[in-house]
Amino acid sequence: MIGLGSSALKIYLALEPCDMRMGFNGLATAATEQLAQALAPDAVFAFINKRQRVSACLPP
Repeated sequence: MIGLGSSALKIYLALEPCDMRMGFNGLATAATEQLAQALAPDAVFAFINKRQRVSACLPP
């Protein structure tokens, strides 16, 4: 998590590669399961694939 200024935007980075074929709904589900809580409106979630050539972000 990285806090930037007073807005306190939280950035979460996936530590393991994700299957990008899941799409954004699948990535949101994966993030929810890993955090064991609902996605926060002030947070960005970043993912990368196995070969580290494709990335995806779930915006707030």
